Amino acid sequence: MKGFPIKQAEQDLQGILHQLGTSSIKEFTEKMKWEIFNYHFNNTPDYHNLVGKQKPEKWGDIPEMTKQDLQKPLKERISQDYREKDLFVNKTSGSSGNPFIFAKDKYAHALTWSHIIWLYSTYGLTLGKSLKARYYGLLKDLKPRLTERAKDFFAHRYRFDVFNLSDDKLDKMIEFYKRKKFDYISGYTSSIAMLAKHLQSKNLKLTSICPSLKFCITTSEMLFPTDRKVIEEYIGVPVINEYGASELDIIALKILRATGY
Repeated sequence: MKGFPIKQAEQDLQGILHQLGTSSIKEFTEKMKWEIFNYHFNNTPDYHNLVGKQKPEKWGDIPEMTKQDLQKPLKERISQDYREKDLFVNKTSGSSGNPFIFAKDKYAHALTWSHIIWLYSTYGLTLGKSLKARYYGLLKDLKPRLTERAKDFFAHRYRFDVFNLSDDKLDKMIEFYKRKKFDYISGYTSSIAMLAKHLQSKNLKLTSICPSLKFCITTSEMLFPTDRKVIEEYIGVPVINEYGASELDIIALKILRATGY
């Protein structure tokens, strides 16, 4: 609906995966990193100024970029082939203390989502079809709240508000699982851990009331072994730990298998 070429990106991703299957990751990475460097050296004035007039011949001679190099208006950083109004623009969370605004063209953003769809499919989950119980923030103002609810509806997920995890709210959440056939849980690690500990206090396993659950995906925060153990035991499904970044999205998606799975 927003003009992102997702079908083309999905086809191209399969081509990339095929390349990775026919050559080593090292060879593929070596080829792609120089392709990316050469493009920006030739087409991104701000990056060309950082590197200097002389093009380095060795990878180790290329100057390292820091976040400080990106702390400038977007229009000064984008490549000359692009216009700011045609880009997908977002910002990082600032967890390191230095948030910054970044931009991708619509194709690059579609390729990012194609990668996410493919990663989830390796665990038998289909984005937009597998029903997700999402533990994430929910804005209080009515208009943005309704917008998020609408997005959740079309993405086939139900969002539980993590800003209120009182015992009463957690009890209501558990009741909600009796009425919905959720395929997986995904969201903030600490919120999911609180749900698991609440279930522990009741000596209740979530899969006993929602047997359709297959996985629990923790993200955004550190997953400690003690929390993983409680989640596995009282949510009752294998835990997949997700690591990512706003500008790249999912970097790693790894199942953590415990005894019995």
